[in-house]
Amino acid sequence: MNQSEEIDDQQKIKLDLQVNTYVPKPLQSWKEKEAEQKALKNFQKQQRREQLVKTMSPEELAQYDAVHVEFKTKMIEENQNKRKNAREKIKVAHKIIIDCSYYELMRPSELKSLRQQIMYCYGLSMKSPNPLRIQLLNYSEEYLQLSKIDGFTSWEVDHITSYPENAVYLTADSTTMMETYSTESILVIGGLVDRNRYKNITLKKAVEHNMKTICIPIKQHVKLQSSQVITVNQIFELVQFMNEGSTVAEACIKAIPERKVKSANDSKENVQQEENVE
Repeated sequence: MNQSEEIDDQQKIKLDLQVNTYVPKPLQSWKEKEAEQKALKNFQKQQRREQLVKTMSPEELAQYDAVHVEFKTKMIEENQNKRKNAREKIKVAHKIIIDCSYYELMRPSELKSLRQQIMYCYGLSMKSPNPLRIQLLNYSEEYLQLSKIDGFTSWEVDHITSYPENAVYLTADSTTMMETYSTESILVIGGLVDRNRYKNITLKKAVEHNMKTICIPIKQHVKLQSSQVITVNQIFELVQFMNEGSTVAEACIKAIPERKVKSANDSKENVQQEENVE
């Protein structure tokens, strides 16, 4: 979208607001979706304000505004404290590595997708009661451009250039199946978005560096739809669930989106019921 198109969109939204109508246009990207949601939120806010002006006296409106400002200030402080506490937890959390060494194998759209997946991983960790500390191996700003994400400079992540001695590579091609989760080792997730073009690529990387490998037996617990790609953030979320206390089976069922699942040995409903009982 160029600048003139953006201005036209803004003018259209203003015109819609003037006539008290708002009709979202078809979305083309997440940025447009975000702009559409923001415009709708502002429209609804304006509608509520107009209703208050009609039904309240100036004194009542002033009192309402004072209470609203106090409430909003309190919410902002609570959110800031939550983020601060989450960052403090992450500082001492168990580590997990996202291996960003596959830049040359990815297309620009895939690099962009990887950036979004890493952002999602960090968001999951910030919300977790028992987070994981992300270590980015061989991160390149030239390729991934995480600095484009608001707040990236304050992320609690490590930038590393080599594998630690206790690193174990997560790969679907490993012959060693994970039966239980352990924090004695640091798991490595291959930071690769390739739509399964490259076979055995993460296994080869592990062998090249004389590393142990392990496979999370997703297919033992979840029957996937044909040709389903498991993303970096889904593997991260799966490990995050295990780090919070879920079994391997429970984590697989929780982390894999239902749209990718054909069937499971234990349904998501059963897992939820067990959690409720606990």
